[in-house]
Amino acid sequence: MMSFWQQLYYFVIYVKKKYCIMKLYPLLLFCFIFFSCKKSDGPSVESLLTGTNWHLTAYAENQVSKSLTVAQKHFTKSYTSNKNFRSSDGFVGTWQLNSSSELVETYANFPSGGSVIQSNSIVTITSKSLILQYTSNGVQITTTYSDGN
Repeated sequence: MMSFWQQLYYFVIYVKKKYCIMKLYPLLLFCFIFFSCKKSDGPSVESLLTGTNWHLTAYAENQVSKSLTVAQKHFTKSYTSNKNFRSSDGFVGTWQLNSSSELVETYANFPSGGSVIQSNSIVTITSKSLILQYTSNGVQITTTYSDGN
């Protein structure tokens, strides 16, 4: 049989353990809520790019805005989920994302007869806006598109 002091000792240990665990309940609850909530990264770059008829709204060369010509004001480009693209000036080709900020277009029907690859930096992409940047003959070109709505 245990003595009074042994029983008291075990009781104190039991209370300390229970009290210590009770102190942990708020922390455990916080951890459970924080880690169990589903985090949403938002739509992917690919889903934002495809399914929209992008209308050219601005054009700049070396960060100097240029006025759009009548033809440029009507220029559109669309990207499909099967990795094809088409522009309103008749160019077609394929596209791929090398990263979330690099769009590579391969033009299949360039006037020179061969395919031409153009690498674009995606400056901004949302469901309403697309800003691409590339360099052509040493000139930095920035094109801004809207979803046309």
